[in-house]
Amino acid sequence: MPKISVVLPVYNGEKYLEQSIKSIIEQDFEDWELIIVNDASTDGTKDIISKYISLDSRIKSINNNKNAGISNSLNKGFSVASGDFFTWTSDDNRYLKSALSVLAKELELNENVDFVYSNSYVINENGDRTGELNLKNDFFYNDCFGACFMYRREKAEQIDGYNPNWSLIQDYEYWFRLKQICNVKFIETYLYEYRRHSENLTSTQCVKMRRQLDELRFERLDYILDNISAQYYEALFIDLYLINKKRQGELITKFWGSLDKVPENLSWLFNRKNNNCGKKYIVFGCGDYGKKTVDLVGKDNIAYFIDNNINRVGEKIKGITVVGYDDYLRLREEYELIVAISSVHIQEVVNQLFEDGVNNFITYLELCDKN
Repeated sequence: MPKISVVLPVYNGEKYLEQSIKSIIEQDFEDWELIIVNDASTDGTKDIISKYISLDSRIKSINNNKNAGISNSLNKGFSVASGDFFTWTSDDNRYLKSALSVLAKELELNENVDFVYSNSYVINENGDRTGELNLKNDFFYNDCFGACFMYRREKAEQIDGYNPNWSLIQDYEYWFRLKQICNVKFIETYLYEYRRHSENLTSTQCVKMRRQLDELRFERLDYILDNISAQYYEALFIDLYLINKKRQGELITKFWGSLDKVPENLSWLFNRKNNNCGKKYIVFGCGDYGKKTVDLVGKDNIAYFIDNNINRVGEKIKGITVVGYDDYLRLREEYELIVAISSVHIQEVVNQLFEDGVNNFITYLELCDKN
């Protein structure tokens, strides 16, 4: 029996699949099995799988007769897994050479640890490193387990498998259930390369993912509020409040009891104008939210990005020039403002805007709500 079972669900993944498989074959830990679940691919995926099965006896495959989705494919793969430790990966991502050995060692040496996860680099379509995944937040605020993890088989057997009803966040929903019976440990070592590319998610899918994430949060909200750290309590409220207009009263009651008990620093949520006069937008923030904003409203509708980091001024992000905050203050009458900053950091930006009398803006999350 192998020590580790790795499941790899794939649908039409011929572009990067070989890289993903090779990253497992080249591990410095050899006692593993790889179960590739081909989800009725119509490209060259099946031929790639056959090639590697012929080269390495540790690799096996399951072929779905019709497309079943990632959750069902994961469940099929783990139903035949025989390892003591479970993990899964994607066809477009890559393990670093010591990933399986480092993760497995943590579980072998620490009997009281049931689930381990590690840091990951972000790579682009060409495989070049472009950043890192931020895994230092609170699980109850957002999924911080990332894409590189390992957990004990016996813990997985105590809960149901991956739920296809949560098709866009099936891993986070599964972690919620698994975390209730597992002791979790974070390893700060970088062991994985997570690929971001144009085929990951469309802007429409990103909005649908936000919707599904919030459905899960509302369903588990009492559990979340009992466990979330004080550091992320307000950020979670902002997240949910901005994107769930119809449930804002419910959220105020759940988080604070009543409107008069909402902290004063959050008063901006209720004291803004939001007048769209048909002007082009300036987007405050050129990170992930900023890029998603471009996809959501269209490049032609955005004049500039703003960023407080002066080193970014003059850059072009998705073909749009980054200007400084002082430049925005000179231009602000000509454009509408979108604040595209994560809820963890948005308070600082809002304070900056209000100090300069800017209270007419919309946030990225509100755009998601409208769409």
